[in-house]
Amino acid sequence: MANIVVAIILAWTQTLWAQGSELPLVEKKLARMGEEILKHDSLAYKKELNQTFMTLLRQTLLRPESFDYPFDSLKTVSIIRPQDNSFRIFTWTLVDKDTLVNSKENYTYYGMIQRRFPAVKGENPKIFVIPLIQRTEIHKIPRFDALIVPHTEWYGALYYHPRNTEYGVLSFDGRYQERLSKKIKGKLRYYVVLGWNGYKRGTDYKIADVVAFDPQDSNKVYFGVPIFYAKNGMKCRLVYQYSQNSPFNLNYGEAYVGMENKRRKMIIVDHLEDGKKVGPRGIDGSYDGWEFVKKIYELRKGYFTPYRNVRVYEPTLEKYDPEELRRNALKEKTRVYEMGVDLNRPPKFRRSRVEELIQTDDDVLPPPRPKLDGPDPVMLKKNKRKKK
Repeated sequence: MANIVVAIILAWTQTLWAQGSELPLVEKKLARMGEEILKHDSLAYKKELNQTFMTLLRQTLLRPESFDYPFDSLKTVSIIRPQDNSFRIFTWTLVDKDTLVNSKENYTYYGMIQRRFPAVKGENPKIFVIPLIQRTEIHKIPRFDALIVPHTEWYGALYYHPRNTEYGVLSFDGRYQERLSKKIKGKLRYYVVLGWNGYKRGTDYKIADVVAFDPQDSNKVYFGVPIFYAKNGMKCRLVYQYSQNSPFNLNYGEAYVGMENKRRKMIIVDHLEDGKKVGPRGIDGSYDGWEFVKKIYELRKGYFTPYRNVRVYEPTLEKYDPEELRRNALKEKTRVYEMGVDLNRPPKFRRSRVEELIQTDDDVLPPPRPKLDGPDPVMLKKNKRKKK
């Protein structure tokens, strides 16, 4: 059944290619399928539809004119690209709603990388589409932060756009040198992506990884490059496991190191609680930073070095104008005065809520006892009892 549906979709797509206005129509079709894949209750239906979705998306991305098409209607697919516009990464997830009540794996991740090579004389630009295939669950990979992983054994993640940057893929330039030589030789460009992995109920992962392309095979992609300097050696990626109930942040921005007044651009991450806590950890309110420095280490020039207790730069807090606050206060006072309220006059006396409840009007209180001409009989009885 799935093969028949795929064949129908492909035939319909080829018809659209011939009409000239195919991309907007194909995008609408992909957007509707993406919504169904994310929100439908039947897992079997979503898996079958996802296979059709991947086939149609791959056929679309192989078209040279699709590389610059934004695909803004694909709200369920994350699309990011670097500054040099050499490739794009598409990632999305399939949620198994039947397992949301237990601790099993809830998410399956899918992705594609679209690469474009410049046109050679007399030829069109070359387009390559590389599928990202999730082979295993992230927690089952031993020493995951120290491994270089090919795209055929992808761990699965939903890559997101970092803050404070125009591009979804962070780019850092470095160099390498030949062994036994002090001369710096070739150039290197590190593409860093930030991703999220919803491992299971109550536990999530966030990852800062490096995308590397095989220089000899355009259809091969690797994840992980040893450029994160740590006490126990270089790491290929940053991996953080945290509690789902904790607002954990892994992003890009500016921060101060120590008592310096100079801001540095770096990857900023919430510091997780220390100690041997059982289960996923939460944040403790402080921040760590990873700055890219152009220094030589193990035949590479350029790596990330860690900093503890960095002070995050917040423009909304640090770039305030006291004069602007005074002008806003004066503006509000003027608006209140125009409404007929004089802030300089003391407020009128107002009885408290208790006083309002205890009314003192004569028509509400019980009538007073009438005055008698002779002695009060009640008081006479009391006096007689005292004399006895």
